[in-house]
Amino acid sequence: MYPIILKLGPITLHSYGLMMAIAFLTALHFIQKDAKAAGYESKIFADLAFIVLPLGIIGARLAHIIMFDELYSWSDPIGWIAVWNGGLVFQGGPPLAIIFGFWYLNKHKVSVWKACDIIFPYVALGHGIGRLGCLLKGCCFGATTNSALGMQFPRIIE
Repeated sequence: MYPIILKLGPITLHSYGLMMAIAFLTALHFIQKDAKAAGYESKIFADLAFIVLPLGIIGARLAHIIMFDELYSWSDPIGWIAVWNGGLVFQGGPPLAIIFGFWYLNKHKVSVWKACDIIFPYVALGHGIGRLGCLLKGCCFGATTNSALGMQFPRIIE
C-alpha cells in the first residue's frame, strides 16, 4: 500500500492523515452549503464541526484504550495520548460528538432533526473518504480471498 505520501526532512505526510483532513474539509464544505440552503447560518455548523473534531478524536482514542487495554501501560503515560502512533477506533468518536452536538444545536435554537438531515449524509461521506486512508495505509483488511477482486496487503511493520 502507500502509507507515506511525501517526506521532506522531519516532515512526513501520511496518507491516512491526508485522507482524514480531506474527509473533514469535504464534509464541512457540503454541510455549510446545505445549512445555508436550509436557511441556517453556516457559521453555526462550522463552529460545531471544529469543536466536534477534537471531541471525536478523544472519543476514538478512549474507545481504542478500552478495546485494546493490553497496549497501554501506566508506566508510559505519553502512549495514552500518542495518536500519531495510531490507535483510533471510529465507534468511539460519535458518542461524544452527538452528545455535544445536541447541546450545541439546542443552544443555538437549531432543530436537531433538521441538523441531522444536513450533517449525517456528509459524516457517511467523510467516513468513506477516511476508509480510503486506511486502505492506503494497509492497516485494515478482511479475510484472505482467492477472488479476482481481492487485494493483497503486504504486512507493514512500523
